Amino acid sequence: MFTVFTERESKVRPSGKDSTPAADGDPGRSTAEKIPPQEAKLVSDCTKNFEKPQTGISLVCDLTDQEIRENIRKTGFLRTTDFLDYLMAAIVVLYTVVTFRQIIAYDTPKNWIILVCLSLITVSFLAMPYSNLNHEKKKYQESGMGKVTIYPDRIELPETGSQLPLDGTAELLRTEKAFTLVYPFEKEALSRTLRCVIIPFRCVQDEFLPYVEAMLTAGTRPKK
Repeated sequence: MFTVFTERESKVRPSGKDSTPAADGDPGRSTAEKIPPQEAKLVSDCTKNFEKPQTGISLVCDLTDQEIRENIRKTGFLRTTDFLDYLMAAIVVLYTVVTFRQIIAYDTPKNWIILVCLSLITVSFLAMPYSNLNHEKKKYQESGMGKVTIYPDRIELPETGSQLPLDGTAELLRTEKAFTLVYPFEKEALSRTLRCVIIPFRCVQDEFLPYVEAMLTAGTRPKK
């Protein structure tokens, strides 16, 4: 689902004219109410009366859990964390093997308890990457990225009322199925938090895909 937005200068209507949408000669205003929600429509943005009109494209990005996980994984955000988890699991496995040899040589209940504990620790380390990925997926679903409006200089998030700039600060990752914008970490944050926007190709109609790609490419840097 998509909607095209345009920003135009607001006009003061003379008091002697009819104030109905159809009477001002603006075809966008006179037919907007008749257009189904799935179709594109032009609306005026009166917040920028003195700036050059801009056209934006509004999209509904109804991502599946699998799409979110795949694109977050491809950003490389969890690469270091996953490596450390697998490294710790390998160390514990190695120690477990050594302990198992001692259990065979000295069959005592204490050694068996240690073996069970080491096995549980190994499983927990191996499960951490999947748990971290699900945690990031849940945070993305709660971040209000389901609806986005793309303008040449910014991305607006109607659900939260916030904006993300398209001024070269973000990196753009283009995969076979989606655009993923990755923004730098916030300096004042106590911990690293992934800031990204995922736009699947299937959520953009074919005739609008070149315009979306052009705006995102012009306002970002290629992901390294």
